[in-house]
Amino acid sequence: MAMVMLHLQILQEEKYLLTVFGSEYAEYKRGTGRYFGRRGTKEKENGVKEC
Repeated sequence: MAMVMLHLQILQEEKYLLTVFGSEYAEYKRGTGRYFGRRGTKEKENGVKEC
């Protein structure tokens, strides 16, 4: 039950952030995971090899 409540809270926060920050937040959201970061995203953008 706690996981469901956490998920619903995250969805509300994402909606609020999109309203406040608009396309800047949408761009940020595309590059990150909802619950966990995406491994290797920044390294690939900067030309650094993943381990």
